[in-house]
Amino acid sequence: MAGTRRYLTINQANLDHGHIYLAECMDLFPSDAVGGANKKSLAARTVQVDYGSGHVNTDVVGNKKILRRRGWVRSFFRENNLHAGDRVVLERLGPYSYRLSAEPLELTCISIQQPWADLILEGKKLVENRNWPWTSAQDDLQAGKKVTLGIHVSNSLTIWQGLADAQRRHFAGNWREGTGTSGGVVAGIVDLTRICRWKELSNELQSHKYTLKEFTYHWVLANPRRLLEPFPWPGNTRTFRVEIPRRLAPAGVD
Repeated sequence: MAGTRRYLTINQANLDHGHIYLAECMDLFPSDAVGGANKKSLAARTVQVDYGSGHVNTDVVGNKKILRRRGWVRSFFRENNLHAGDRVVLERLGPYSYRLSAEPLELTCISIQQPWADLILEGKKLVENRNWPWTSAQDDLQAGKKVTLGIHVSNSLTIWQGLADAQRRHFAGNWREGTGTSGGVVAGIVDLTRICRWKELSNELQSHKYTLKEFTYHWVLANPRRLLEPFPWPGNTRTFRVEIPRRLAPAGVD
C-alpha cells in the first residue's frame, strides 16, 4: 500500500505525558475511527495498533490528534530506549490495522569468521584485511564523515579450520570451536577510520599481528561496542545493509 508509512519525531512532551502526536499522519486513519474530545464521544470504530510487545485497540482523539488509549505508550518508549529527537514509524497494514515501531538503526555490515569477529569486538583485532576497497566509505572518510561498520558473525569456520595449530595459537590463543558468539548474527559495531594499503599504515599497525601484508587493502577499526543482544541476519560476501531494532543499539550510536 503506497504512502502508508510515516516517520514521527518524539519530543519531550511526548515522553513526559505518554502520547504520540499524529498530526502528520491523520490521513492514514479512517474517519469513523476518529472520535471527539472525551469518552462520551468515542468513534464508531477502533483501530488496532501493534507496538511490538503487544497491541491496543483504540480510536483517535480528533482534536488532540493522539490515540485515546495510551497507557502502553511509556512502556513502548522505555522498551525502545527512545529519547527526544528519536523517530518512530507508523505503518498502516490494513483499513483498521497499524504497526508502531522505533525507527530502525540502518547499518552497513561485513561478515567476519570466528574467532576474528569476537577479537574485533574485544578491541584486539584493529585491522580487517580485504582485497577490495569499500569505495563509498573511502569517499565519506575523505569528506570528514564518520563511518560505522556492523560486525556480522559468519557461520563459516573455513579459515580457522585451515590453520595449523601454531597459527591458531598465534592468532587466538586457546580459542576453540563452539565458544564465543554464535554465527549468523550481527553482534556489534565499530568505527572505520581508514582504508589504505599496507605501506600507508603506521609502523604500529604494520606490525600488528592481525595485519596481513599479502592483502591489498587494510581497514583500520576503532571503538568497538557490542549490540545489547545479537541480531539474527544472514551474511554476505561483501558489505550489506541491515535494519536493526533501535532498542539493541549500544549507547552513543546515532
